[in-house]
Amino acid sequence: MKSLMTTTATILALGLLAGACADTPDPDRREPSPRPAAKRTETEVIAGERMSGAQINQRLVGRELVARNLDTETVNVVWLTPDKRVKWVKGDRITFGSWRIQGNELCFRYDDPSRGETCALVYAQGPRRFVSVRDGKPVTRIEIGQ
Repeated sequence: MKSLMTTTATILALGLLAGACADTPDPDRREPSPRPAAKRTETEVIAGERMSGAQINQRLVGRELVARNLDTETVNVVWLTPDKRVKWVKGDRITFGSWRIQGNELCFRYDDPSRGETCALVYAQGPRRFVSVRDGKPVTRIEIGQ
């Protein structure tokens, strides 16, 4: 009986010692430095459901949209009205134009004719988040505002 208790005590002591050693940092062991966060690929930015023209009309028209340009980080507040007008607000500057759906693209034309028209596909990334894509490149992150 005494030898069984001695053996059990020895096993417990070795187990505790092993556990203590595992938690003690080795001063000669260097942890790898953390890598900087990888830049998201365009595919990751675009990820989501490509919206049809009808979906764009249903989910974005008549709402306040906060649009952040992915290249310049500039932010505009945008309203698409049911009568096909658009209003962009950037700081204290207000710009007007019109919008339309062409196929499955959302197209904008400023009232200033020298600026031309731009069109983009829109991908839904949840109920309130979207990204516009032109020529395969993500251009604007859009969130439904108030």
